[in-house]
Amino acid sequence: MSDMNMMMMMMPMHFWKGNNLTWLINGWESSDGGEYFVGLLITFLLAFTVESISYVRNYTYVKA
Repeated sequence: MSDMNMMMMMMPMHFWKGNNLTWLINGWESSDGGEYFVGLLITFLLAFTVESISYVRNYTYVKA
């Protein structure tokens, strides 16, 4: 039970105002507005890349 409580403490399930957070992995953290913006940009580019690869894969499958 203590592991579950620790996990719930680390993942807030509400909105908060701030820019101190851990992104996708533990070593990737932001502490100011610039780092927060770069994190958002990298996350967006990663999502766009994954969706682009999925689209190309589906397009190639349909054409074949």
